[in-house]
Amino acid sequence: MDIEKLKTLSVLYIEDELELQEVTCNFLQDFLGKITVASNGEEALSIFEKEEFDLIITDINMPKVDGLEMMKIMKKSNPELKVIVTTAYNHQEKIDELFNAGMSEYIMKPIDFTKLMETIIKITA
Repeated sequence: MDIEKLKTLSVLYIEDELELQEVTCNFLQDFLGKITVASNGEEALSIFEKEEFDLIITDINMPKVDGLEMMKIMKKSNPELKVIVTTAYNHQEKIDELFNAGMSEYIMKPIDFTKLMETIIKITA
């Protein structure tokens, strides 16, 4: 995938930890097109109802609606939607549950930005 295609991607990024949200969003803005940010699953679902996205990048453990439930709702609406989950938990059972719900890939926290970009390129190519 070339850099010009990355610049056309519309991304919804959901993270409740505001410092991480800001740092990651600032990084992504250098490479991707439109970045929309939400602080929890409920806010993200409200935005998702009104806009179309090429990619969702989401935390799992969030207030109001967690990432797993949010992803299930989004995938019902758009089964082809690409979803990257960021998580601090590496329990195989949870990872399997996320893949079964439609997750495309996951990134362990703390986020390695090189790995994040490699993953975005891989799943959106």
